Amino acid sequence: REVSRDISDRGCSNMSLKLKVNAKPLLNDFEFIDRRYMEQARNYVDRLGVFFQSDIKRSMATPKSGQIYDGHQASAPGEPPAIDTGILVNSIMFKKEGPLVAKVFTNTEYAERLEVEMNRSFMGEDSPARLNTERRATALRPLLRVGRR
Repeated sequence: REVSRDISDRGCSNMSLKLKVNAKPLLNDFEFIDRRYMEQARNYVDRLGVFFQSDIKRSMATPKSGQIYDGHQASAPGEPPAIDTGILVNSIMFKKEGPLVAKVFTNTEYAERLEVEMNRSFMGEDSPARLNTERRATALRPLLRVGRR
């Protein structure tokens, strides 16, 4: 805060109040808040990606009600695929693609056929893992806070 008094040639005084705000501490706070929020947002995305990956794998390991082939209990339509050789379940991967982007994927040739053609949803829109992850996302969202702790 700065107070100045100007006196002109005519003997009149002109008093004014000039306020100066040192914005540096505020900018530092904003930078801290921005960094803290971004850190929390990255953690939020990471947690959801790992949760989705884990839940897909868990859903495959649950008991199934399909036909039994050579001692293997297959999944029925509407259930996530049953684990047989372990190739599919072990191919479910999590990858960071950016600060706020995570990707959960599989590169097995038959994954899409199981998901779409055979109605063995394990990571699609109607899969239990996807629905659980959406619920988890809603539950975790309030944990994104702005400000110092």
